[in-house]
Amino acid sequence: MPYKPNTNLKLYYTISELADELGINTSELRFYEAQGVIPVADVSGAKNTVGRKWNSKHADEIREVFEAASTEYYTLKGLRERVYKNT
Repeated sequence: MPYKPNTNLKLYYTISELADELGINTSELRFYEAQGVIPVADVSGAKNTVGRKWNSKHADEIREVFEAASTEYYTLKGLRERVYKNT
């Protein structure tokens, strides 16, 4: 199944929103963030924020990483290389 960017016009996504959408636990997102596989949560520009939030560009990148992880079975090292190769 090819990756399709989210066309939702939301500016920021909470960790719970992304985890629910991806069908994973929030701890899994935190783990991938700590391992350098997904972008670190960014709250610049988000007003009155508490906790982790990602902007829509980063949310699309995270969706792409999880799509690759689930369909192509990358290792953490492979995912990290894939992410940094595309940046």
